[in-house]
Parts: sequence; structure tokens; C-alpha cells
Amino acid sequence: MAGGEWWRYVSSYVVPCHVASFVMNLIFQFYLGVYLEPDWGTLPIMFVIWVSVYGGIRGSCDAGTGNPSTSSTAAVLGLASAYFTNLFVNWQAFDKFLWRRNALIWLGIVVIELGMCGLDFNDPTLAAFGMFFGWLASIVVMPSEVERGYTTAIRAFAGVVGVIPIFVMNDC
Repeated sequence: MAGGEWWRYVSSYVVPCHVASFVMNLIFQFYLGVYLEPDWGTLPIMFVIWVSVYGGIRGSCDAGTGNPSTSSTAAVLGLASAYFTNLFVNWQAFDKFLWRRNALIWLGIVVIELGMCGLDFNDPTLAAFGMFFGWLASIVVMPSEVERGYTTAIRAFAGVVGVIPIFVMNDC
């Protein structure tokens, strides 16, 4: 990718590593998208997905094997991070049992996705970095009913923490 092969960032997202991974990723992306998109909008969701993919690939190049594979798992874990951020910030708006159910669904998605990293050509380092960068991106773009000074500071801090490693990490 350091040789100017920018299309590998896009193609790694659409090429599945295994049929089971492909099916589960479609199911999870559909569920998370249907849950988040009405409140967040399409552009913030796409931003979280592509930041997760890009950050996951760069993280895998720097800390992993240097040979990243499919990044659809990173995208799903990035969306799962946005789902968790939404649950965490809006915890008072949920009924206690509904919050617990949604938290259990989040935990199930994360466990299954990380478990699928055991399949051939599914890079766990890429998935973990995708989840981390998806969490930071979700903090930056998450909708807020009331924007306060500390909310803006948290968003700025998450943006800075997310951007600095991208410049420091090695490219493949």
C-alpha cells in the first residue's frame, strides 16, 4: 500500500475471508445500521465504517504481521463501538431491561466477531485497531441534543487521539 496502491484500502473491506464471516458481517452490519442510522444519519455511519477500516489496516501494518487481510470485521467492530457509545451516553433514556438487552447484544456481536478472527485470513490485530478507531470516530460524530463545552472538548480530544497514531504508524 505504500507503493500507491490506495484501492487495497477499499477492496479489503468488500472481500470476505470466509463464508461464515461474510454472512455474520452482513447480519451485524444490517442490525447495527438499522439501529444507529435513524438517529445518526448515513454520513456519520459511513465515516465510522471507513475510519475503522483505514485505522485497522494501518494498525495491522504497524503492530501486526504487516500483511493485513480483510477489514470487514474491523468495520463491524467499529460500528459495534458506535453502538456501545450510543448505549453508554444515552443510558438514562433506556428502560433498565432494554439497556441490559442492548448491552448483551453488543457483547454478543463483539465476542462473535473476535471469535471469527480465528478463521483463516481474518486478522485479529486489524479487527482490534478497527474497533479502537471506530470508538474514537463514534465519539467525534455522535449526535448530541445539547452541545456543551465539555462535550466539544471530549470530541476534540477523541479526534486528536485518533489522528496522531495515523501519522505515526507505518504503512504496509
